[in-house]
Amino acid sequence: MYRIASWLLGGMGLLLLWALVSRARSYRRLLSDAHFLAIASGAADLKRAARERVIRVESDAIADARDARVLRTGAGLALVYTVTLRGGDFVHHCSVSFPGQHVAQGSTELFLQFAVRVLGFPVAQTRCEQGSGAVKHAECALSATQHAALGEQPALDLSIEHLRALRLEAMNARRSERS
Repeated sequence: MYRIASWLLGGMGLLLLWALVSRARSYRRLLSDAHFLAIASGAADLKRAARERVIRVESDAIADARDARVLRTGAGLALVYTVTLRGGDFVHHCSVSFPGQHVAQGSTELFLQFAVRVLGFPVAQTRCEQGSGAVKHAECALSATQHAALGEQPALDLSIEHLRALRLEAMNARRSERS
């Protein structure tokens, strides 16, 4: 009896160790400079696609994951960016999720804050909220003039130093949002 219990405990210990190591590898990849660079590199194309396909009627909405307004990274992040004409305003909307994965809510918040910055959303006008499941959303309504100015922003500096500074800014914003 004692022998079976020790084998079971040993097996459970190994399983727990495997789960921790596996999770650590996943987060190391998720939070790596290369992953943040992949997001920032894809932001210009994502922004261009969202501005070219402004949602005016329902048929303009995203129909599937192959839409150019959807960015999927190798680490499993899905970043969706749309612009909807609502009244006289251009509503810029960004959502972040990790389809099929269980990721800490803080990670999703971090990537949303980072995306808001690399896409050039005016941070003071942007509101963030929790969607269904593990999806986080950010949205800001811009006048036609502000919308045009957002499109004319210069290309993002993709140096590692600049991306790390943006990541730190996003981390601080996430912390202040929670307090």
